[in-house]
Amino acid sequence: MYPHWRSNGWLPVAGDGSGNYYVLTTAPLAGFVAFVDTADDPTRLDYLAATTLWQFLLFLFQRELGQPGWPFDPRTVLAEDPDLVQAPTELLPWRKH
Repeated sequence: MYPHWRSNGWLPVAGDGSGNYYVLTTAPLAGFVAFVDTADDPTRLDYLAATTLWQFLLFLFQRELGQPGWPFDPRTVLAEDPDLVQAPTELLPWRKH
């Protein structure tokens, strides 16, 4: 559905149930998992959700179990994934929420 994702090095790893996706990035932010809001712009990363696929899965499972905070509360997120603070500021999830 989004052929440019392949050329961007984005590998879909999960959906949010509303047509948006989480993608594993291979370049330039190799290893990060990012959210793509397909209704807004399917060619742009909306925000970085985690620094690794495993950390993303942990966050996702915790949210599914009812734990609040991820991805928009910086204290919650950085307590679990402190390396996310080194990501580009414009891609931090709490920058627009």
